[in-house]
Amino acid sequence: MLKFGRMMTDYSQGRVKVEGNTVYIDNREFTVARGKLCLTANERASLIAGRLARIYHNGGPVNASVYEDTDGDKTLIINGQYIEDAGDIDPSDLLARLRL
Repeated sequence: MLKFGRMMTDYSQGRVKVEGNTVYIDNREFTVARGKLCLTANERASLIAGRLARIYHNGGPVNASVYEDTDGDKTLIINGQYIEDAGDIDPSDLLARLRL
């Protein structure tokens, strides 16, 4: 794990980990990011892990929901924080993986 990944794990009190393009919560796979637009898969995974690390640092997910815009695109919202669209996985499945 890279230094930045270790920092995110420490910041989340050991709850969030990123290895390559895979993000883990409590050592369980949360998502595998894919490259999109100008970001590589690893960069997107780091963004997702960073947002999750901040949530766990601040006490963990209290509420989460799936937001669907007028085009039908969905994204996961946790504690009011937008979580980067995670590729081929439906945000509803990500919501289930949080185990609130």
